[in-house]
Amino acid sequence: LLNPEAQDIPTWARPRGWTLSPANPDIYPFLDSLFAEFLPLFSSKRFNVCCDETWDLGMGQSYELCRKLGKGVVYLNHIKKLNELATKYGKKIMFWGDIIRHHPELIPQIPKDVTVLDWGYGWNHPFERIEDFKKAGLEFLACPGTSSWVSLFPRLPEAEANIAGFAAAGHRHGARGLLNTDWGDGGHYNFMEYSFHGYLFGAEQAWHTQADQASFTARFARLFLGSDDDALVTAIRELGEITYLSVHGYYQSVWQTALFAHATAPVFTAPQPVNATFIDQGRIATGPFQFDAAWGRAVRKRLAAVRGVFAKFATRRGADEFGVLPYWIFAVDTLDCAARKLAAFGAGGRATPAERDAIRKQLKQLRRRFETLWLARNRPSEIRVTLARYDLAIRGDQVKVTVEPGGAAGAVRIELRNIGEHAVSGRVRLQLTPVDRGALRGGAEIRFKGLKPGATLTAERKVVLEPAAGKVLVEAVPDVPFANTASLTVSRGGK
Repeated sequence: LLNPEAQDIPTWARPRGWTLSPANPDIYPFLDSLFAEFLPLFSSKRFNVCCDETWDLGMGQSYELCRKLGKGVVYLNHIKKLNELATKYGKKIMFWGDIIRHHPELIPQIPKDVTVLDWGYGWNHPFERIEDFKKAGLEFLACPGTSSWVSLFPRLPEAEANIAGFAAAGHRHGARGLLNTDWGDGGHYNFMEYSFHGYLFGAEQAWHTQADQASFTARFARLFLGSDDDALVTAIRELGEITYLSVHGYYQSVWQTALFAHATAPVFTAPQPVNATFIDQGRIATGPFQFDAAWGRAVRKRLAAVRGVFAKFATRRGADEFGVLPYWIFAVDTLDCAARKLAAFGAGGRATPAERDAIRKQLKQLRRRFETLWLARNRPSEIRVTLARYDLAIRGDQVKVTVEPGGAAGAVRIELRNIGEHAVSGRVRLQLTPVDRGALRGGAEIRFKGLKPGATLTAERKVVLEPAAGKVLVEAVPDVPFANTASLTVSRGGK
């Protein structure tokens, strides 16, 4: 989009780029040059081309091509082209199966020498649909995950349900194997050391889907941590259950949101009870949940007990051969800080000046410890991403974004209000969904600099619908510290 020729693309059709455009013929010689350089360096005959989460397919440069052929056909043609390129270098490709699932009629057209990686990470994922790839005569892998990402410690109940569910379905329907995944969204503040429970549970399930799941944590503790003491086993399960809490409207574990959020963020100020998924007497449940100051205080007591057990075994001779307990103790302390913030800023809390200062001090200590633990085993890489999250949490920055009807038909009013403690700068991008149903006049971006605490910035944009469109969703997507995404539906007639 930095190319001057791209400026002819309508603003609404070119949000921030995410993928290579299959409509641009130059990408294939470019990819061929990369394949020629890198693929011969690896002895494996398999090559994962990924191609997952292509949310911007059909936008920007690929807009017209997808309107003509359909997104599914454009996507499948791209997979076929990658397969042709990789074959030149003696490789067989694999690709993630999430996008092709939106176009089930095309699954039989996937080349038979391609392997599909069928993934999904929920505890209640529809595991049996993996059979779709078997019916198409394809080779496929079952791909669960450790449920560690976007969390301060892995969500163990979800990881176990997801891994076991995928392993059983994969075995039942003839999957070639199981590929257990682990991710680090948002800066990888979830250390790899957290995930060994999930790694080894996945290994056992891949080899023996009938293995006793109830005794796994005890067997894991004995073999990996050097002890199957009941207190240690209970502490591991307790920590996984605490971190599992997911408040609907927030991605994955709500505790990571609370850790990095400002004192007046919606995660603390939302009306109670909230709708959540949580652990109730050892089972996953969904329903109303009181995520308030009282819950924060109760969780802190539970975490203190877990920390005491981990600290005891971290110093015991012969225990923790792989040195993961210092990382797990850090996870406990990050959860404690998040719970402390809930106890102070949540409904029924008391956020005294002394408590605010104590929380800020605790965050500073966590930041220093995170940096030390990271650099003890990793290159700096993108450590700056997580350190910046800590810095913003320490500073207390927060911008609130609202989108409301404007003064004229089809107009939308965007308001940015600094409810934090410092002046902030950034931008908010505006986009329409579906992108082919209208146009946004007045610019798709709002930039601001030095917005002072308590200050408000407003702007209006005009939405013009295509003749056949009944309505369109306008979204304000911030690229600023601790800002929410806001949206508004504009219907025919400008309502």
